[in-house]
Amino acid sequence: MIGAGFNFPMKGEMWHPETSSTKFVVDKNSMKMAIDVRIGGAINLWDSDLGILTIDLLAKYFVTGIYNEGTYTNGYPTNNLGIPLTTTKSSDVINLAPVSIHLGLSYQFKLGL
Repeated sequence: MIGAGFNFPMKGEMWHPETSSTKFVVDKNSMKMAIDVRIGGAINLWDSDLGILTIDLLAKYFVTGIYNEGTYTNGYPTNNLGIPLTTTKSSDVINLAPVSIHLGLSYQFKLGL
């Protein structure tokens, strides 16, 4: 399976990279629509008259960052619009592109004729 995802921002939270107890709410206006490409598949493990047991694999790579230009802060303080404070250094605000890998186990029942 090959595909793409279009992720529309709703809201977000982020944690300070050194102290996970400090949370920041990310305003949806500072986030942009993130686009990812996906590749995956399913491997049959067991097949019976009742159903099929499979291992599911899925990998996603975001071709865009998730924040609008100049608004990603990597857990550093922002103003009420999600824009970094003027004291934030440019090396602190790198807009990373997330990658995710999914590994799952599923059972599909054979309900048809």
